[in-house]
Amino acid sequence: MSQHSTVLAIELSTSRGSVAVVRGCDVLFESAFASQRSHNSQLFEPLRSALTAAGNDLDRIVIGLGPGSYTGVRIAIAAAQGISMTRGIPALGLPSLLCPDTLPASAPFAVIGDARRDGFFAATISDDRVTEEGIQILTSEELKKWLSQNEHLPIYTYDSKMAEISPAILTHPSAVALASLGQKVSPDPDVQTLEPIYLRDAFITEAKRPWTRV
Repeated sequence: MSQHSTVLAIELSTSRGSVAVVRGCDVLFESAFASQRSHNSQLFEPLRSALTAAGNDLDRIVIGLGPGSYTGVRIAIAAAQGISMTRGIPALGLPSLLCPDTLPASAPFAVIGDARRDGFFAATISDDRVTEEGIQILTSEELKKWLSQNEHLPIYTYDSKMAEISPAILTHPSAVALASLGQKVSPDPDVQTLEPIYLRDAFITEAKRPWTRV
């Protein structure tokens, strides 16, 4: 893509949602909003304003795929797919881990978070990609070792609880950073898969007793 392409980014993987439109180095629109479980009601007003700011020059839509809120990411995907179909432009997804708001310029960094079920996730980022180790699921003891091994890197988290128990810097994923990255990424089947990033297989609780008809 040309560096002057116009990109819309939608980032809803955390409780702080954001929408942005970027053209080259220019931020044409940026809006952020806080919401725990109602991104669907918060998104559409800023999204309408973003589309107005982009005009008829919108070239691509980029969605933050998490890991994070499955509901938020699915809402972002649904909105992006609707715009993609009506405007005939591509939509692609990228890990939200790539786009912390306090992103260092062209430097490797790391991101950690709560993976639930007494686990944590950790990943290192270099050259705008998750490194070949991927997103690792760690126990608390493994996380301590991992943090020690990566203490030379800036370490970020999007989770306030993680910031309290670790040296990670609390921040949030940025739609502006996501849009800027979306200008540089060449489309391929992997990054274009619009599906939330799942850290674990689904956990299904079995019924304690069989269902019976009344």
